[in-house]
Amino acid sequence: EQRFIEVKQFIETNGHSCIPSTSEYKSLQAWCGKQRTLWKMKHANSTTTCALTDEREERLDAINFDWQTSHEYVWQSRLEQLKAYKQENGHLNLSKNDGDLGVWVDTQRTEMRFKMDGHHTHLTDERIDELERLGIGWSIRDAAKKE
Repeated sequence: EQRFIEVKQFIETNGHSCIPSTSEYKSLQAWCGKQRTLWKMKHANSTTTCALTDEREERLDAINFDWQTSHEYVWQSRLEQLKAYKQENGHLNLSKNDGDLGVWVDTQRTEMRFKMDGHHTHLTDERIDELERLGIGWSIRDAAKKE
């Protein structure tokens, strides 16, 4: 119950449940991570008994708890920034020299190269589809051609 109150207060103050890993929030972040893990197990049609009750899930839903991991939250936030950038500038021709968003785009391109070489990356097929629907070029040269 105490952790629920803490996460509720954090959401009310910050507008999200992406708890930072600072020492101040370390135990709350761990608790939130456990809830997300239990939620994934529950919704993965797992035969494993899950400790996440419907009641706890409903209570967390009611305070807008984000079931995505903080990494997913950050990735989706960057994708939204990229959409806004394209809307404003008409292109996605960013390089790592174009600030935080450019560094993120460069990271996605690097992840794609690693994936194509058969390495494990965090760039899922779903993420690739989202980026390609937006019109990303997988190299600076490709991006310039799409302008």
